[in-house]
This record gives sequence, structure tokens and C-alpha cells, in this order.
Amino acid sequence: MCNTITSDVKKTYSTGKWIVGGDLTLESYASDGTPDVDEIWFAYLKISQRPFTDFSTDGSGGSASGGVANIGASGEFSGGAWRMWDLGKVKGDKS
Repeated sequence: MCNTITSDVKKTYSTGKWIVGGDLTLESYASDGTPDVDEIWFAYLKISQRPFTDFSTDGSGGSASGGVANIGASGEFSGGAWRMWDLGKVKGDKS
């Protein structure tokens, strides 16, 4: 999905920790469903992520994320695959 997220998870696991929680929910999806002249479809997503905690190898709780985060994503569908352009906190969101 996103190289940064994959990298962060791998770093956590490489230190012997594991992550619990962080479920993602698709809140909204917007696309006009029409490809542009280059046959590319554009979409905008709003995703919420529940809090998560990373645990150490001895089972003790490590750092925990805050409350629900609202995440915005944009991307394109081209050549039979989705490509994400941007992923980040929704501007103006107070969560």
C-alpha cells in the first residue's frame, strides 16, 4: 500500500516488537468513474485508523498511538493497478 508504512512495520518487527490494533476502515470513496484521456481513473479515499500498540518481546506494552486518525489518500488506476499518490492526515482534522 505505502512504502513508508511497510518500512515502519518492518522496523518494528526487526527490533523484536509486534503491533496490535490499528484496524483501518474506509470511510468514504470519491471518483467520477471516468478515465481521463490517458485512460487513468482518479480516486480519493478517507480512511480511519483505530489506535494501536507495539509490544516488546517480553510482552510489555510499548508506545501506543493516539485516538482514531482520519487519513486521506489519493491515487490512480492505470495499467491494471492502483498507484497511491499521497497518504496523510486530513487537513483540519482534530483527531
